[in-house]
Amino acid sequence: MNIIFIDIDGPLSFNQPRVEVIIDEGSFQFKIPYSWNIEYCKALNTIIENTNAKLVLSSDWRFTYSFLQIRKVFEYYSINPDYLIDFTTLKFGLSGNISLEERTKIRSQEILLYVEANKPEKWLAIDDLMLDVLFKSNNFANNHLQVDGFWVKDAGCLRDKINLVIDLFNI
Repeated sequence: MNIIFIDIDGPLSFNQPRVEVIIDEGSFQFKIPYSWNIEYCKALNTIIENTNAKLVLSSDWRFTYSFLQIRKVFEYYSINPDYLIDFTTLKFGLSGNISLEERTKIRSQEILLYVEANKPEKWLAIDDLMLDVLFKSNNFANNHLQVDGFWVKDAGCLRDKINLVIDLFNI
């Protein structure tokens, strides 16, 4: 199975107005803090359809929202919720005052633990954090695609990297 570890802030919701969104599923209603970028969501759909990948959420959103809620948000933004199969393990605790270096290390470690436990055929982490620093030491430098987001502004956006991601899975 091919896996894409997906972050939300950056790959799916960068440079959007910060307007709260209500996800309304009748009696199942909740709010998310801001909208996602429709073009980036379409890009993710295109990538998934061309790589047969499944999604594993590595974003900090997994600390706030349940698996069912995240699936509802994906559906709201026209990303097939069946593409989302799991969250990375919450192996390491995060506090609000964590450094960028520590946040990057923790997310990288959680992704690598998931890979070790589940052994996907091919995998890629799409994130605005520079995860490849730790990946390089584990011979996984080609398993990271950095995009613009809160932590970096010059990596490019997901919609401009569709073919690159598809090519990475077809190597």
